[in-house]
Amino acid sequence: MESFRVSDRTLGAVIGAATIAYLVAAWRIPAFSLGTVPVQSRAFPLGLGAVLLVLSVLLVLRPGTPAVEEDDDARPDDHAIRHRTTDSRVEVFVLLAGAAAYIAALVPLGFVLATALYVIATAWWFSYERPVVAFAVGAGLAVGTQLAFAQLLSVRLPSGVLAPLGL
Repeated sequence: MESFRVSDRTLGAVIGAATIAYLVAAWRIPAFSLGTVPVQSRAFPLGLGAVLLVLSVLLVLRPGTPAVEEDDDARPDDHAIRHRTTDSRVEVFVLLAGAAAYIAALVPLGFVLATALYVIATAWWFSYERPVVAFAVGAGLAVGTQLAFAQLLSVRLPSGVLAPLGL
């Protein structure tokens, strides 16, 4: 089966266009009118859209490798690198099943533990070869997001089994 490939610039342009539409929609979110709140309802969507727009521009501007004619035998197969499966449909199914497992584990395990495990498992699936970095990113992302929601937005995320620790 031949795989479908898109250049970084094309992908960045498509993501950028979708992000602009997202930002326009986020800008139209009405502000709270029932008193003063520290963060308005459109702050998070606008911040997320701004970050995504910057990343899409960086993806478009990223220097690419020159196009080189290669033999199929000379280029390693993506599936051989991952050592997972040769069927891309199975890969998509596994990632969707992982997302479903993450959603199911969110309340019983808690946001921090479920998110850290999901990020680490996804990095493992894509054969990221530095497990310490994957663990640090997963734990840092989970704890950082938990603290941001709790401290900045006053939103409590599920604590799960870590409730006695106050997370």
